[in-house]
Amino acid sequence: MKKLLSLAMALVMGLSMGAPVLAVNAAEEAPEDWTEIKVEKKIDLTNTGTVNPAETFEFEVGKGVVTGTGVTGVNAPAIEDFSIEFGQGVTEAFTNLELPEYNHVGIYTYEITETDGNTAGMRYNTEAYKLQVTVLNDGDGGFKRVVTLVTGEKDVKTDTILNTFEAGELVVTKEITGNFSQSDDTFEVTVTLTPDEGKKLKEGPITVTGAAGETGNVVKNDDDGTVTVTFTVTDDSTVTIANIPYNVSYAVTEDEGDYTATITDNDGGKIDGASQSVDINNNLDTEINTGINLDNLPYILVLALVGVGLISFTVRKRVRN
Repeated sequence: MKKLLSLAMALVMGLSMGAPVLAVNAAEEAPEDWTEIKVEKKIDLTNTGTVNPAETFEFEVGKGVVTGTGVTGVNAPAIEDFSIEFGQGVTEAFTNLELPEYNHVGIYTYEITETDGNTAGMRYNTEAYKLQVTVLNDGDGGFKRVVTLVTGEKDVKTDTILNTFEAGELVVTKEITGNFSQSDDTFEVTVTLTPDEGKKLKEGPITVTGAAGETGNVVKNDDDGTVTVTFTVTDDSTVTIANIPYNVSYAVTEDEGDYTATITDNDGGKIDGASQSVDINNNLDTEINTGINLDNLPYILVLALVGVGLISFTVRKRVRN
């Protein structure tokens, strides 16, 4: 009997000691109140080494839907629309989205949608994102907010809203041929870049390397929405125009002078890959005159007279004989 009593007392003491430990752990793990959420965004580059243009992404926050309150008539306070700004070449950025005050427990779900932009080469994110704010009773008559960003039909938790930038390069090579050509002659080449209808081509990231006159390169936006790239080439030049967005058409022209220019487009006139190329051949030939040179005419006439004399002497000698 004494053994059973001792065992019961030990069990009671053990359970009573565990209670405050559990309470401490629960307090330590209790979520803090979120006043804002960090919304992160990332731009993936399709091709290594490309540079994305500056861009400001706009987001709309829909009207909140309330569940789990246990009562009816609870409305969701509004969350303001927001934007995330990227500088040229920056691929990761964020904004801190401020949360409203809540006066009732529940789950408040807001749909976040990215506004479709018009930057050439940028693939905007059309996926449905949801901001879920779980409002809890803090035990002191107030409320605490816990926030989760989810995406997809299965409400998968995510930390980042992802976009993609697609751009490639155009490589222009030059060869000078012909018997009247000079390998150090230079030519001005113009590449006109035209975006698809409804798209805007930003010239900022577009660069030119390998030109014969590096200081004379020009990349500029035209009034009609195209971008003009101008540079100088000579024999054996290889010029690379980098960071041209996909689905941008290109046309190559040259001030050929007295040469005959042959421009060969190897890839169809539209950027749709990491690297595409155009070859330019400049040829200049001249005909060499193989007729009589007037400066030698007197000597030729003398030789002709000598020939006639020899023939006449030979004929007369044969007649005598």
